[in-house]
Amino acid sequence: MDNNKAFFLKYRPIQLKDLVGQERVVKALSKQAEKGQYSHAYLLSGQVGSGKTTIARILASLMTCEHKTDGFVCATCETCRSIHEGQCVDVIEIDAASNRGIGEARLIKDGAYYAPQSLSRKIYIIDECHALTAFAWDALLKIVEEPPAYIVFIFCTTGAGKVPPAILSRCQRYTFGRVPTDKIVLRLGQVAKRENFAFDEAASLEIARMANGSMRDALSMLEAVSVSSGGQVSVAAVREHFGLPEKQVIYELSEMIANRDAVGLMSLVNDLLLAGVECRAIAVEISDILRNALVFEACGKDSKLLEVNNEEKGILQQLANKLGRTGLIQISRNMGRIDQELALNINARWILEAQLLHCISYVSSEVAKTKQSI
Repeated sequence: MDNNKAFFLKYRPIQLKDLVGQERVVKALSKQAEKGQYSHAYLLSGQVGSGKTTIARILASLMTCEHKTDGFVCATCETCRSIHEGQCVDVIEIDAASNRGIGEARLIKDGAYYAPQSLSRKIYIIDECHALTAFAWDALLKIVEEPPAYIVFIFCTTGAGKVPPAILSRCQRYTFGRVPTDKIVLRLGQVAKRENFAFDEAASLEIARMANGSMRDALSMLEAVSVSSGGQVSVAAVREHFGLPEKQVIYELSEMIANRDAVGLMSLVNDLLLAGVECRAIAVEISDILRNALVFEACGKDSKLLEVNNEEKGILQQLANKLGRTGLIQISRNMGRIDQELALNINARWILEAQLLHCISYVSSEVAKTKQSI
């Protein structure tokens, strides 16, 4: 294994069974592989980093490896290696985001009529296919509808809704979901063990949260932190590398909202900004905590939707009790607009402070209503 490769490439699955968090897709495609019955066109859709291009390459290997058995490729022959490395002349990978026009589509269509050079099939993997223009899709429609026997199209996209219905109807469709946090945590632990650096589960949970269901992002984050921390990956190292404040500080901010402490909140936000923490990072961290408080209030402390440790659950319970479900929902509406406003406004600090004070004002007004009703 090449030690100079990025983690997300170094630990990229070669067999279907090795893909984490997409069991339904893996099960369906494994049955096809066992029978050797494949479609001429696939559409793989889902969020970034969920394994779409990886599955596309594995499918290409399964269709062309001469030594595969029972739905498993040999992973050692020249065909498997060249496909896995993205260097096979008969498996053409195209980034539609930068090759989106009718000219590029016509080149694909014209090239498809030439037989493969060395393999039994010629396979086009078209990534970010939703970026193709309407004219480009029109140019591809005929070849996708009636391809030569040796041609396979594998379209990968994060926006299946932008793919024309005429194309969708010609493809076998598979949707990739977010990779569950616990599975990302497990995979990060396995990689850390193989790379032989110090690593604790709390740090893996922190990375998994930030990756938001993307295994590729999680592996990239792990690699970055392991390098910057000298192989000592801890929660503190993770948060320091990504310029995030200590989690306890964000919990304090959240409690200040619940306690209507405007002076303390403004002072603590000022300290964080002076320390170099970005406004958006503060907003994202607070939103994450308050979202967990809402889950706690709605589903209870043992909910699998809570991605927190036991100590954090105690704080979430206090927030849930003080703010209540209605309060947390209303605050989510306030915080939901902040990202766009931060991007558009010339004074990000002002927007952050104003939105947080707006949350306090709402809590204060609800407390006043409660007192009046008593």
